[in-house]
Formats: sequence, structure tokens, C-alpha cells
Amino acid sequence: MAALRVFIAAALVALATGNLLSQQKLGQAEKNPMCMDGHVAPSVFLMGYQKSGSTSLWNDLKDNYHLAVAKPVDGEDGFRDKEVSYFSNDQRYAKGKHFYLKHFPTCAAQRTGAVMDASPNTVFGGEKTAKRVKDLYGEKSKDLKFIIITRDPTARMESAYWHFNAGVDNNFDQYVAKTIDQAKKWAAGDGPAPEPNLYYPNMYVKHLKPWFELFNADQFALLTLAQYDKSHEGAMKHLSRRLKIYGKSSAPAYENHKREHPLMNAHTRKVLTEFYAPSLKELETLVQEKQIGMGANPIAEKMSSLLEMGARSESSFMDADTEESLRMEYGSFAPEASEAATSMLQMTPEVDEELGGPMDFGETVQQMSPTDIDFELMGDARHP
Repeated sequence: MAALRVFIAAALVALATGNLLSQQKLGQAEKNPMCMDGHVAPSVFLMGYQKSGSTSLWNDLKDNYHLAVAKPVDGEDGFRDKEVSYFSNDQRYAKGKHFYLKHFPTCAAQRTGAVMDASPNTVFGGEKTAKRVKDLYGEKSKDLKFIIITRDPTARMESAYWHFNAGVDNNFDQYVAKTIDQAKKWAAGDGPAPEPNLYYPNMYVKHLKPWFELFNADQFALLTLAQYDKSHEGAMKHLSRRLKIYGKSSAPAYENHKREHPLMNAHTRKVLTEFYAPSLKELETLVQEKQIGMGANPIAEKMSSLLEMGARSESSFMDADTEESLRMEYGSFAPEASEAATSMLQMTPEVDEELGGPMDFGETVQQMSPTDIDFELMGDARHP
């Protein structure tokens, strides 16, 4: 009888221990894999570009692809829900890892699902910002996803001028006429850049190349604004196939923050098209080599946009206070001249637009299963 009691007691202890281990394993399984210092770090980066439909794509992803976003902290402006601007802004980066992470949901509030950081200026820092991202995530960096949306550089440059540099050299045509010769010499490595340098933000390949030294090509997906506009469902399926983020691809394309501005003349368009041709050719080679684009040859197709406006006057779709705060945060961008200049440079290119308010993190975002998506993941990622 005594032996039986001992056996029963041992069995009960084993059962209790097993239950405890099961509970511990369950708790570990429920913990978000991107949990860092009590917050869920972003695993999806929409790295730009501004004036290329980045806000439309951001809204699409957060609304239809179940990606949580940031919350402004410490009285920050509302646009911080889209772009925390941590890795590219030296002043904000100096505040440390915890400052960045506290913008995002707590691990307790979001045990499943991914978080997105859509700071477009992250890409401009090239090697510098890529290293900062790699350093923060460490081993988790292999699980990051990077989304890039681009636009015809000539149209993007014109739009950026009227948004944040209107009045420089009187108008856009005169700015280009005054600076194009200097810009050509600068691009060839034969002199300083024009001031302000509105050419560099549109030379996409220069920003992107360093990222592929630190991250694998299968972590990236590239779209053009024309693809997002004209082949929206295929474009969103392309993101899902490459990056394994699932949602409602059949939702209509968003059209956020369209802006009117005067149009450049034919001569300005011609000289800019010639200026950007070598950079676009190099980008085309990179995209084909890394197989990150949608379609057989996405860069060779004109990166135009149905969202471009034909009006002859500039108009703003945001209030004056927000416009001013964005100007102060961003503004003209000049690339680093040397490593020694790093500490003096605040990498802040012009931002695209005012953004909506932060989402409510009170409800846990549930991760979708493959059976929930509205298409099958079949075929070549480059040929949806």
C-alpha cells in the first residue's frame, strides 16, 4: 500500500510538472517572435520612396494586410505613426533603442502579427542606415522584409520641388536650367553637388546597392507607382509572394494626398530624362540580377503614374501646422561627402505627405493563415 501511495504521488508530480512545462511552452509559443525589450519591433520596412505613392501603399498594407503601425510618443507629430525616422536621423538615433521600440505595440498587446515602419528616408542612408538596422536586429535581421516603391525620377523630382522647395530659383524649370550642368559634373565625380541637391533622392540605385551587402535579395520586393496604380491586384500579390505577407489583394488601390503643381516644360523633361538614363539603366540591372521586381523588366517600362496631376497651380492637402512640422523634419537632402562628415549630417530627405492618425493597439492583431488569403501563392514571383 505504501508503495502504491509513493507511485501515485510520483505520478501526480510528473503530471503537474508536465502541465507546467506545457504551459511554459505555450507561453513561449504565444510570444511574438519580434518581441524586443517589451515591444514588438517592426519586421516590415516600407522604405520609400516619397512622392511615389508611399502613403497610398502604407494605408493599403495596414488596412488590408493586417500590419500594425507606430504610435507617436512624447507629444510627437501625427505623421510619426507612419515614419519614426530612427535609423536615418542622427538626433533621433542618439536617443537609443528603447526610444525607437516604444513607438510600437507591446508584446503583451500583440502576440501575433507583424509591425511595419514606413520611414521613407531609411533607404537614403545607404550603408549607414543598413548597418544600423542590422545592428539593432542582430540574428532577427534575416527575418526582416523590405518594400520599395519607385516612380519615374523626373516626375518625382518635379513633385518634390513643388512640395518642399517651391520658389527656389523662381520655379522648377529655372532651377533645372541653373543646376543641370553642375549636377552632371557632380554625378560624374567631377565637382560639388548643386545646392539644394534635388537630384540625389531620385538616383535610386545609389541608395539601394549597399542594402544588398548586408541583407539577402529574397528579403526585398520592388514596385513602381505605375504598377501599383494600373496592376494593383498583381502588385499586391507580388509583395505577398516575395515577402510572405498576406491580405486582401483585391481591395482597390488607395489614392492618398494627390497634389497639384505647375508642369515642367518639354525641354526640362528632356534634359532630366537624359540625366537619369544611366542611373535607371543601372537600377534595371540590379533589379533583374536580384529578381526583386514585378514583371520581366519593370524598370524598362515607364514609371509614370495615374495619380499625376495636370493642373497649373499648386495646392496643399494638409493643414499649415503639419506642413511646417514636416518641412522642419525633412527638407533638401545632400549625400555624405566622406565618412568624417557622418556625424554632421542629418539624413532627412523631403517627406511626401501628412498621414492619418495612429491605429488602436488595444486589440490584438491576429495573423492570417494561408487559407484566409484571397489568392493562391503560385508561379514565379516576377510574373504574377
